[in-house]
Amino acid sequence: LVNHIHSVAMWRISCVVLVFLVSEAEPLPVKSYENFKILRVPLNSPDALESLLQLEAEGLVELLSDGQAKSMDVLVPPDFTLLNSGVFEGVVELNSNVETSVAAERLTLKAAGPVAPGHFSFDSYHRLNVLYEHLEALALNHSDIVETFDMPGTTYEGRVIKAMRITHNISNPESETKPMIWIDGGIHAREWVSPATVTYIIHTLLGLEEEGKREEVEELLDMFQFVVAPCLNPDGYEHTQLERLWRKTRKPSGCAGGGEKNWFGGCFHGACFGADPNRNWGTVHWNTTGVSTNPCSIVYPGAAPFDQENTRIVKTYLESKRDVLKIYLSYHSYSQLFLTPLGYSDTIVTEHQAHYQRIGRAVVDAIGGRHGTKYTAMRAANLYPHSGSSGDWAHLELGIVDAYTVELRDEGRHGFELPADQIRATAEENVDGLLALIQNSLYYTQNNSAIPDFYQMGPSTLKIPNALFKENRRRICDRLSEKNVPPKSVIFLEGGRQETEYDSDRDTEFQQESYFMWMFGVMEADFAGAVDVDTCTSYLFMPRYPESYAVWMGDLKTPDFFRARYGVDLVFYYDEINATFTALQPSLLLRLSGVNIYSGANFSTPSVEGIIPDDIPLNDAILYPEMAELRSIKTEEEMKVMRYVNQISCEAHKEVMKMMGPGKMEYEGESTFRHYIYMKGGMRFMGYTAICASGENSAILHYGHAGEPNDRMVRDGDMLLFDVGGEYAGYTADITVSWPASGTFTDNQKFVYNTCLKANRAVIEVMKPGMTWFDMNRLCEVTILEEFMKEGLLVNGTLDEMIEAGIDDLFFPHGMTHYIGLDVHDAAVTRNSSLVTLKKGMVVTVEPGVYFPDILLDAAYKDPEQSKFLNWDRIAGFRGMGGVRIEDVVAVTETGAELLSHDLPRTVEEIEEFLKQWKD
Repeated sequence: LVNHIHSVAMWRISCVVLVFLVSEAEPLPVKSYENFKILRVPLNSPDALESLLQLEAEGLVELLSDGQAKSMDVLVPPDFTLLNSGVFEGVVELNSNVETSVAAERLTLKAAGPVAPGHFSFDSYHRLNVLYEHLEALALNHSDIVETFDMPGTTYEGRVIKAMRITHNISNPESETKPMIWIDGGIHAREWVSPATVTYIIHTLLGLEEEGKREEVEELLDMFQFVVAPCLNPDGYEHTQLERLWRKTRKPSGCAGGGEKNWFGGCFHGACFGADPNRNWGTVHWNTTGVSTNPCSIVYPGAAPFDQENTRIVKTYLESKRDVLKIYLSYHSYSQLFLTPLGYSDTIVTEHQAHYQRIGRAVVDAIGGRHGTKYTAMRAANLYPHSGSSGDWAHLELGIVDAYTVELRDEGRHGFELPADQIRATAEENVDGLLALIQNSLYYTQNNSAIPDFYQMGPSTLKIPNALFKENRRRICDRLSEKNVPPKSVIFLEGGRQETEYDSDRDTEFQQESYFMWMFGVMEADFAGAVDVDTCTSYLFMPRYPESYAVWMGDLKTPDFFRARYGVDLVFYYDEINATFTALQPSLLLRLSGVNIYSGANFSTPSVEGIIPDDIPLNDAILYPEMAELRSIKTEEEMKVMRYVNQISCEAHKEVMKMMGPGKMEYEGESTFRHYIYMKGGMRFMGYTAICASGENSAILHYGHAGEPNDRMVRDGDMLLFDVGGEYAGYTADITVSWPASGTFTDNQKFVYNTCLKANRAVIEVMKPGMTWFDMNRLCEVTILEEFMKEGLLVNGTLDEMIEAGIDDLFFPHGMTHYIGLDVHDAAVTRNSSLVTLKKGMVVTVEPGVYFPDILLDAAYKDPEQSKFLNWDRIAGFRGMGGVRIEDVVAVTETGAELLSHDLPRTVEEIEEFLKQWKD
């Protein structure tokens, strides 16, 4: 192989000796690629890449692609047969005559001359002067958001590198302090689609393209300043008019053939020009891998770092912006790749690898979503290790985590000569990729000014602002101040802990403890929090995870991230609690301790032994009743969440009504509900165990538990009772819908349903501040008993006598209302119906039910004090039907009530008509 290389090299030398006296000042001819071929060479052996690099170093072939792990595209001269040797197997010819495609491409090039901004097209490539004049024209027409500038200095051939800065309020000097996104193209001369794509991105930022993304772009222009340089290698770009596949800069770099000079001081075997501008960036790893010492090589890195004027110009500018530079992005072609750090080594894994994997998936998915073009995300070194790239320099020397390179279309069919009719599609899909990159960048997700100050599961779901939880913190501080707690008192809360199931290592699905959620809105496990009552200064204490956590669970977030994400004042690690409280020196530490009014369980008071300094006094009596009472009164922001979760839950109930009927399993309805609230509402959890009952099961109040897992088949003639509610950010709905499986009520079903609905509406109509729960319950009970008496199910007594005998509890054996919010049975001070008075901002359920449970009726039959009131013959016709419950979520307003679960068919006529439409 070496002897063959040497013989071919000598042939080339003999040809060039004849012309060594040609003056360098003479105009250069247009290079012809007649009968040159482009071959794809598999790298299927350890020797293949090394042999290609040797051939390239000898000037016998030119490597076009930077390698794609499995193959490399190579330009070979006419009649070159070496690649058919045994070292290379499976070579594929991509282009049999490069001159044909180059000549065709020249015909589409826009002639040099001015192009008005409205007439600049993306169906053709443009000369450098046309591009630069267009940038100036854009600046004149959009001077409110854009300015062009020439970076200080000129290239070897005297050209400038022109850039644009684009942002809102650009004339304000403070705009220069915004976080910066740098975008460049054209660092390799022959990659024409790169400057074209970058120019299209400029058009998008100016609102000239991508109208549908205008709102998103406007938000980014508020947040960032974009600095965009479409062509970093203007000398090389212009030279491609003569030598289309030229890659490097144009500065003389040495002599070919080992550097031997002639008698006149010139190059005996011909001069070499330029260096690879993407191997010229000086890091400690410069000139170590993926380069050649041959000055004629396309991967010659230069004689020294930044000895090429264009890289030095850009380096100087970017160094001056290192304090604001957050994202570095360079567009190349070709191969359809998204390259993440690092490039110089394929064995070193950065601490941000999990972030790179996530952002890579997001970018290639976004690119593919437009036209179906498949890009691949990978570490830059996975092509093959190469030192001195701009991306490595930005990452290693400037500390830019988000430093990326994009290799544009295509995958080799056209290579650098991508047809002009693919410019627009290439640019469009990469606008989508750019937006995905920005939205997933570390700065966007971790910086104060970039992180949304709200919780939102997805674009179509409700935004919950951090202000909701900040207001709750202010409310408890104000309340405690009214209670005259000592100055310098501090609240201390522990969030929920991530637990495993029993003795296994299987994590439970974590849901935040409700008091901690109410105060801070934190979704993650293993946090603690504190609030200074005097100033309402808020603190979070986050877990300190080992680095290995990132492999299994994702990026390790910083305190700054959580401070911005949750809108608190300060964030420290959990192991810094003691030091923080030592500095605070609170006079009293307020902890939660109390009994839940529904479960009767004691609140688990956090232990502070070894965590808080021992000399700080503790108080476990003050905080719990005050927070519990405040939780029972919802703010307007909380009310928005309650409206949302109830609206989505109502929609899900209707989806269930559409699909359920005879022959369906109860759990199919549960599955439909879960699917809808998650898919449409972003609700990962339900507020409680789903009760999806049919037939006699509808008389089991808490059906759906592990022993009765919604597993009965629905029969014709059944009543269905579905008591299910979605949950969003902890806030829950609690809605019950009852309807006939057949779609039409029987007479008995209609009577029971109308009785229940009448009780429900009677209570809601009279609800207002000042009304007691006792009055609500009594109205409900009386309404049901009166209807039973009219229908002849109850006889031989008065209402008072029947209530005294407990007849109401036979058919309505549960409470009519409860608080609802962050828990389905939400926190409050008491549930004693005689003591609870409705107040504006309370959210409660109204849930009358009418049931025929055998266990209670059998006992009543044997009890003479109850049996005498019951018409057993009439009741017999209802036994076995189960029951009906109609449960709504209602907010107390200043003058009455707001029905939050309003979007449901509720009357018999509405239900039958709704079901008929879907059955038909």
